[in-house]
Amino acid sequence: MCTCKVLTWRSPPSVIALRSLNKARISMILSHILLITVWLSGPLQENLWLGDLRNEFQSEPISCVKANQEKVLQILQLLLDYPRPLSPMADPASSLFIGFGEAVAEKLINLKDVLQELKFSDNLQGTNHFTEEEDETQSGSKVAELLEEMLKRSWRHGDGLFSILNLPTPNISHYCRPKYPESLNSKRHTIYHLSLQKDQDTSWSTSMVPLTAVTSCYLDRWTMSIFHFHVAGKRLWLAWPPTKDNLRVYANWLKMHGGSLPVDVAITSLEGLEVLLVNENQVAWTFPPATLHAVITFSPAAAHIESYHTSACHFETAQLVASFLFQAFEGELLVSQSVMTIITRMLKEFRTADLACWEALGEMMDGHVFGLGSEILGWAGFMKERAVCLCEELEIASALIEE
Repeated sequence: MCTCKVLTWRSPPSVIALRSLNKARISMILSHILLITVWLSGPLQENLWLGDLRNEFQSEPISCVKANQEKVLQILQLLLDYPRPLSPMADPASSLFIGFGEAVAEKLINLKDVLQELKFSDNLQGTNHFTEEEDETQSGSKVAELLEEMLKRSWRHGDGLFSILNLPTPNISHYCRPKYPESLNSKRHTIYHLSLQKDQDTSWSTSMVPLTAVTSCYLDRWTMSIFHFHVAGKRLWLAWPPTKDNLRVYANWLKMHGGSLPVDVAITSLEGLEVLLVNENQVAWTFPPATLHAVITFSPAAAHIESYHTSACHFETAQLVASFLFQAFEGELLVSQSVMTIITRMLKEFRTADLACWEALGEMMDGHVFGLGSEILGWAGFMKERAVCLCEELEIASALIEE
């Protein structure tokens, strides 16, 4: 019996590095050529709607924060000059705005419902658009009052502009559930919702923002999908897929600055941009795990609610994202103690929320879907140990810096 040995040739590291370098240079040169072409020939015909949006925004009678106005105009100009067509509507086959126009919330939620949640909340942390303080504390009743003034257009310069993001909304969570499109609802695509209270199947959080609010580019959860339900207002969403190159840019920015990626940096640095202009109420979609996204508000006020879930159809994406981000943060002493604190908090949320939901999904599926349940359970257990080890490393390094 003859045994054949298959040999695989691999390029030397220097050749691989040279190829990667050449690829990066070629990509950069092509990008510059496209930008110069747009600059010489003017915006693409398909992107002229962004010019209309800019003109409409400039004519808005409410006098808002000048810095915010300039930031929004700069972003719109970058999008108008984008070297690829950008449609204001989500493509039915979009892998980012999944199920747009098909997904809905089980009960209709209006702006009044969201304002009521705000009014009965105390010590809310949000962003003051005058001082640019991101963690300023304000009472819910005051924030609701300011937003109602914006809606009535009775807001006066100096009264305050305040954004609230990810506020738990227990009342809405009691009577509303997301209804997913058929593509996510089959038996193969089992879904498990994140629930913060035992008597709730789904936990919703609310975001309410005023005119000119710009939410920088970030990802909510590493491995969980997000169901977005647009309650009210006119908003432009920007989304980028969690490719390795995009995650590398995001991770590097996080390690250096500890915060979200500015929208102008995201537009010029990330690949695969899709946009969605939402101006009608009661529409919804799902972001897959680690979708990088940003949003700009063009109405006096806007609101959406969102819930998190793990989905079997996104398990492969979750594995790839988690593996890449761990590699980005492991084996490297981060200089800033504050940045390490932020990443440690992200890791703890990943361990206690993401992995808990993946474990629950694995248990629910175990023995029913071709062994996928046990595969999910094994992966979640392994990642939990890895998260604990990395947290300990970062906390030790953080203590050394403090000394």
